[in-house]
Amino acid sequence: MKPFNALLTRRMEQVHLTTAELAIRLGMTVRDAWELRRGIASPNPNQIAELAPLLQVTEIQLQTAIDQQAVVVKAWE
Repeated sequence: MKPFNALLTRRMEQVHLTTAELAIRLGMTVRDAWELRRGIASPNPNQIAELAPLLQVTEIQLQTAIDQQAVVVKAWE
């Protein structure tokens, strides 16, 4: 599992947040929320700001995981 989606999935489980609830809170479709969880998509800066308090992590933790995920993806290319 990639760094960002691993963090997202783990924290969602820990705070009992469903994919549907995530979608509602971020103003996106459930499909978009699933793409975040699977590592297909990455959140934009506004979504990172909204995600951090929901997941009880810092924006820096989220951005670090996103940056690490980008490195993993480039290594596969």
